[in-house]
Amino acid sequence: MQYVASGFAAGEVAGSDWNTVIKERLFTPIGMEHSYTSKKGVPEDQAVTLGYQWDEETEGYKTYPLRTIDNIGPAGSILSTAGDMGRYIRFQLGRGLIGDKRVLSNSQHEELWKERIKIAPSMGYGFGWMLHTDDGVVEHGGNVRGGCAQVAMFPEDDLGFVLLMNVSASILQAESISIVREAMLGNAQANGGSTIDLSPFVGEYIGNFGPFSNDTFTVQDKNGALALDVPGQMLYELKLPDEDGKWYFTLTNQIAVSFDRDDAGAVAGLKMYQSGMTFELPRKGIALQPEIPLDTLQKYLGTYYNEEKDVSPTVVIQNNRLAVDVPDQMVFEFFPPNEVGVWVCRVTDKMKIRFVKDKNQKVTGFSFLEGENSILFDRVSATVIKDTLTAQSILAKFDFEPRDATLAALGCLQFSGNSILKQSGLRGTVEILVDANGRFKSDLDLDTYGWFRFHVLGEEGLMDMAFIELQELGSTEIKNIQIGSPIAWAGNWPAAYDAITFVEEDVFEGHDVWTLRAKSGDDPPKAIAIDKKTGDVLVVKSQNYIPEMGTSLPYTLIYRNYKEVDGVRLPMEVTERTEMTGINVSTFDLVETGVLATDDQFRLIPRERLPIWIAE
Repeated sequence: MQYVASGFAAGEVAGSDWNTVIKERLFTPIGMEHSYTSKKGVPEDQAVTLGYQWDEETEGYKTYPLRTIDNIGPAGSILSTAGDMGRYIRFQLGRGLIGDKRVLSNSQHEELWKERIKIAPSMGYGFGWMLHTDDGVVEHGGNVRGGCAQVAMFPEDDLGFVLLMNVSASILQAESISIVREAMLGNAQANGGSTIDLSPFVGEYIGNFGPFSNDTFTVQDKNGALALDVPGQMLYELKLPDEDGKWYFTLTNQIAVSFDRDDAGAVAGLKMYQSGMTFELPRKGIALQPEIPLDTLQKYLGTYYNEEKDVSPTVVIQNNRLAVDVPDQMVFEFFPPNEVGVWVCRVTDKMKIRFVKDKNQKVTGFSFLEGENSILFDRVSATVIKDTLTAQSILAKFDFEPRDATLAALGCLQFSGNSILKQSGLRGTVEILVDANGRFKSDLDLDTYGWFRFHVLGEEGLMDMAFIELQELGSTEIKNIQIGSPIAWAGNWPAAYDAITFVEEDVFEGHDVWTLRAKSGDDPPKAIAIDKKTGDVLVVKSQNYIPEMGTSLPYTLIYRNYKEVDGVRLPMEVTERTEMTGINVSTFDLVETGVLATDDQFRLIPRERLPIWIAE
């Protein structure tokens, strides 16, 4: 959105449009004679490459035409060549100078590489550039359907490169920086051929952080190089350890791992370092020894609440350590308290708590400490440790088996209501037509700002959005869409999973819940929180594979305000949270059952795309 707004503003200030500004002030003076701001602007005698995307089902590439995104041109519609981009890199490395021609003043160019946002301890963001403060790399990559790119520069060495690929995503985008550095500068760490014995590190480690819930991370020996298989993502090769014992990912210097050893010298755990945080993963089969007797921790367990923040964290025990489960975030483990009673978080030392006690030494709350500020959370309930619960005993409390038949008897359901995209502030109406047989159609109308529309009929799926061409959906994308349906958890959902295990007891927005871990085939596991009283699914956390990015991203689905509709309990509000799209809240005012709808009525009739308002 910021790129689009900036491009539009640049055209307005210039008295023309973004398309003209880019051509007259960038392409022409730099000599980029084969670059265009729109696919429609490419002359007929110049070929535009075909696009491809990896198909998980066939394990091969399929044709995926480059997407036309003229409506949001400044965010990624430029088409160029390696030769033209080479001139662009020369212009950047010349700080606005190409050859003997000054296109941009040196002071103006300095603004481009000046850090504006701190992303991580060794990474910032300037005007459109990722700035690596540890090694001086300036870079940015991008992806559209059918194409991806990576531009990176080593300014101190007057070196830069561009990688253009006609696939939607590739690990080469990030890996290319290390490849070029090693080949041209010879200062990259090489892992292959190492004399380090890798066998002590090889094995399985259990992760409980972010989107991961008892998930297995596997360390492998990949042809003499250590590699980490992250569940739901990919196998990441690691560089040799530095002087601090950290093995950095070859793809990025922003993520590293190290290994912990026990008193006998055996590897007992793994630490992962990312974005200034440290995540601890014990080795599978090794139970961490309590640093404080568990019965001593009992007095702290329970739910706490702060009215101003409207947050109800729960103090629990995880990995034999005191931990705080923060709703919609993760479970944070803590070190034992220091001499003044402050517990420091093991993930980041910026998070600290101190428990509050009354005159009888009973715990009544805790203060969240951040610098000189503190936020008080009052204790609202205590928790007693239970070790007899299982997923089977929990699910047996609710009669899930007949729910499929009850849901099917309702026929087609029509949900009508409103949606808000919180990141952008856009509001619109939403209509969903769905049935228990997997047919699904949704229509989110944002008025003049566009629309998002989907339909699914068996293996057939289609996406219609205002700013891109129609797109047929693959099986993974269809599954991603259906999981967010308001009836996705109304039937006998446990039957769809191969294995379900009990994780913990918790509280979510005032509801006592059990959190279960559900696994089906090769799909990423899901953490599912169900209401203890009703069996309603309130929260689902997992990961979705994004074909165009070639990776998986975490998501959270929250179902609220259940009401009974013709014998079936349905949520009247669905919130979806993802790193890519932010927060989308859909609230339904009306639910109709028994709606007569043929397959044709489920199929979308594509709308005419919005007129091009930036690039023509």
